Amino acid sequence: KKFQEQLQNVFKNYINLKDALVNDDSKNAKEAAKTVINSLKKVDMKLLSDKNAHNHWMKLESEIKASANSISTETEIKEQRNHFGHLSSHLISAVEIFGVNEKIYRQFCPMADNNNGAYWLSQEEKIMNPYFGKAMHDCGSVKQTID
Repeated sequence: KKFQEQLQNVFKNYINLKDALVNDDSKNAKEAAKTVINSLKKVDMKLLSDKNAHNHWMKLESEIKASANSISTETEIKEQRNHFGHLSSHLISAVEIFGVNEKIYRQFCPMADNNNGAYWLSQEEKIMNPYFGKAMHDCGSVKQTID
């Protein structure tokens, strides 16, 4: 339960990052990525007593941190969005496995990542695309609801 609350803080900071990308705001994306990193530091993996869960979280956390670090040092929004795709895929895994005690929407844009498609998480069903921002605000669809 406590671990889920700590992961929920990471998720809330991730939402701020997503919103900055939706709004084509590279400067706020950098700052939001730093808050993701800070909230990751506060997640106490010792709360995961199961060894497999603990090891799985360590891998996910390392990938999320690496992507957030890249976003926090990058000024080019296109590059930030590329790293955001990587960050999202690992945070989605974490949320699916551990949960954050709230309803979340896993959304997908087929045109992101050079038409390979990419996922992201949202607190609302309405599509607001972080990969294209204002250029294609509503491109995408809800693929899953995570409770």
